[in-house]
Amino acid sequence: MMMKRRKIAAIVGLFLLVLTGVRFAWIGIQTSSARAEAVGGLLDLSRWDPSSKPILSLSGQWEFYPSRLAIPGPDGTLRSEGPAAGFATVPGSWQRDLSPSGGSAIGYGTYRLRVMLPSGGLPELTVQVPGLSASSALYVNGRLLGSAGYPADRASSYKASIAPYSVTFAADRNVLDLVLQVANYDNRVMGGLAEPVKFGTARAMSRAYWFSAGSQAALSLLMIMHALYAFVLYFIGTRQKPLLIFSALGLCGAVSVLSDVDRILSAWFGVGFEAFYKIFYLSYLGVAALLLQYVRSLLPEFPILRHSRWHFAACAVFGLSVLALPARLYTYADGLHTALMLWQRSPRPPFSSIGRSEEVLRMRSICCSERRPWLRI
Repeated sequence: MMMKRRKIAAIVGLFLLVLTGVRFAWIGIQTSSARAEAVGGLLDLSRWDPSSKPILSLSGQWEFYPSRLAIPGPDGTLRSEGPAAGFATVPGSWQRDLSPSGGSAIGYGTYRLRVMLPSGGLPELTVQVPGLSASSALYVNGRLLGSAGYPADRASSYKASIAPYSVTFAADRNVLDLVLQVANYDNRVMGGLAEPVKFGTARAMSRAYWFSAGSQAALSLLMIMHALYAFVLYFIGTRQKPLLIFSALGLCGAVSVLSDVDRILSAWFGVGFEAFYKIFYLSYLGVAALLLQYVRSLLPEFPILRHSRWHFAACAVFGLSVLALPARLYTYADGLHTALMLWQRSPRPPFSSIGRSEEVLRMRSICCSERRPWLRI
């Protein structure tokens, strides 16, 4: 019995170690870009070496014009009347910068950053704008080069979009003037440049994007394949409920990957703002709700998992509200959505009482039960 416990503990420990290693490796890949800190709306890259640091995250202090959609002219002047410019810290939500009370993410404004570039010899450059809530337009040296949705000074005129985008251009001058208009009338939780703008050589930026997006697409495809395999196995083999739950869990997981990070659903498939947000919320709710139900179906003898039905009911009610309401309303309950995601991890994991022989024996009897022959190794 002691050897059995040690074997289970070793397998679980090795699995967690490998999973943690993969996660840290992925974080390292995603954060490979160097931070470039702007001060007072100016970023000095006159000594930038693209060969050693091909990708930079443009963070720090950007000029910010609250309640202004300023349009830059060829000479660098901004054509718009409104409040004077201040400085906003990027990345970060714009609540405090948009209004003195700092209580709302609804509104519009303009970010501006001047970048001093090395003189001559630069390859083509790319600026990557993340998926911002909920519309943006990027001007480079006075020219409109890219947009997501249509930012406007009133909700009736603007069009929302969460899709990230990139613009590529030749470095024909030593000063790069970036002007980013942003408007948000739907997401009441987050607005403005909550994620950093990335800047670098076109080749390096393209390679980094396709590595990231390709990895997400491959992971989603793998999860869908496992979900379909479990679904088919349910009909051609023993019809066990955990197979159907696992299939639904795999599909929700695949969709959640496609709606996060590079937002492939919106960028590749053109999913609109409202539909994207509903898919995003529902996919993560599905993962949270079905994961506990899957564990409970495998280990019904554990009383700690019995209260998972209330978690499933809460996820179902929240999911129905997401389907019925527009994004500007259910984003008020974003805290509840996060709580439901975290709550599914709160019950004691099945292996946390591995030292108690009676629970180990109970797990062993469940896994070897004649009622679940497909669980046999």
